[in-house]
Amino acid sequence: MEAKIKIGIVDKHLIFRNAIKAILSKNIKFDINLEAETRLDLLSKFKNNVDILFIDIEILRKDQFDLIHQLQHKNKSLKIIALSFITEELYFENLIKNGVNAIISKYTSRTELNNAINMVLDNEIYISKNYNTKLINNSLKTSDMETKKVLLVDDDIDIITVAKAILKKEGFDVYTASNKTEGIKLAKEVNPDVAILDVMMTTHYEGFELAKSFKDIPELKRIPVLMQSSIDVLMATDYSVFDMAMNMRSQREYKELDVLLIKDAATGKGCVDYRTSDNKTHAIEVEGFIKKPIEAEFLINTVNKLINK
Repeated sequence: MEAKIKIGIVDKHLIFRNAIKAILSKNIKFDINLEAETRLDLLSKFKNNVDILFIDIEILRKDQFDLIHQLQHKNKSLKIIALSFITEELYFENLIKNGVNAIISKYTSRTELNNAINMVLDNEIYISKNYNTKLINNSLKTSDMETKKVLLVDDDIDIITVAKAILKKEGFDVYTASNKTEGIKLAKEVNPDVAILDVMMTTHYEGFELAKSFKDIPELKRIPVLMQSSIDVLMATDYSVFDMAMNMRSQREYKELDVLLIKDAATGKGCVDYRTSDNKTHAIEVEGFIKKPIEAEFLINTVNKLINK
């Protein structure tokens, strides 16, 4: 007996979920085994036994594609079909780049739902006829032709070698520097799409100082910065990363720490809070963190997420 295609539906509106279920239940090949209202509801219920996930585009919008990466990290064969009432071709382009397999209008039909499912199962992209597919496809082709550039700044040749090999295998142009001075000079020359900075180089906190320079120098300010470190990263949920850093510095267990790395659980943005030799603390916003030792899949997903924002 042929195995059924297992389907999940995520939308805050019960009426809409029921409508999709009613359409899909007409096909005996489909088994709807997951239903959720919100992102948190989905994450609490999601298992590896979902083949296709229908999800409201507004849920994906809230965390800048992080949910897509989380789901596909848990289930690498998962196909995602985004559902939308609106038309935003340029945003749709970013959804496709970040792993969404199909985008269909909520004003859909049984025929279109079946077509979308069949195409994504064949590893093809499906975009609803209601949208400007020519604009989206042309935009995707244009962006694919542009090789993205990553700047690595680290004085450890072994780390540089590993990270460079991972990134080049994925098609990135990779530029390397070993200290703050070289990093700034090279960033101005090549204008990278992402910069990955080590913490300890010539001096103890040279990487943090370089991150601050990126934020202070007008021509480098737009470059997303990832800090590479083996230090544990703390998660912020109820506060902004800067508020959390200030709050933690007032607590005894964190007050004397030389370094705090804090990440916003919702947006992925980070804050580096460090103490210099004059006992002053400094806070710098960064776009995220790369944990040492480097995990290839996480590195690629994190870099792609920043480039495709």
